[in-house]
Amino acid sequence: GWSGGMRLGSKSICVYVNNSYKMALERRDLTRGRWLARKIILNLLCQILPVVATVVLFPLLIGRLGQERFGILALIWTILAYYSVADLGVGYVMTQLMSQRLGADRPADIPPIFWSCTALQMAIGLVLNIAAIAIVPTLKGQWVYVQPKLGDETRLSIFIMAFCLAPYLGMRS
Repeated sequence: GWSGGMRLGSKSICVYVNNSYKMALERRDLTRGRWLARKIILNLLCQILPVVATVVLFPLLIGRLGQERFGILALIWTILAYYSVADLGVGYVMTQLMSQRLGADRPADIPPIFWSCTALQMAIGLVLNIAAIAIVPTLKGQWVYVQPKLGDETRLSIFIMAFCLAPYLGMRS
């Protein structure tokens, strides 16, 4: 089984898996030389690479899809971005609760926390599915204008996105 511990005020943070020692880090090592420099560079790369990929790939994507289809894709990305905020912090809370239980050496408390949070995320996803499907009729020009030739394609894309929302939010937790 899982077990773990962290003693506040000590120099070490220990995580144990199947009762065997897995990792111990000295706090002072977290801010030293090569390790810190490597993490800073990795963090910067993780911030810069998506921007570079966007600058390089978006013109290619727009050229391949066309402006209208790219606009539909941007609409779907926007909806997904809003829905990713709609988890109401459940994933963060789950991480905190599980960390506390591991630190208190209470690993038996983790499965109920995990499944409760995952079920809540799935329920939120189902509500968002209904909301996304409710958007489809508005694509006839009430709120969003979609060219008639792309209407069926747009509706199908939104239905696919809506179908994927509940599992997406469930996996994020």
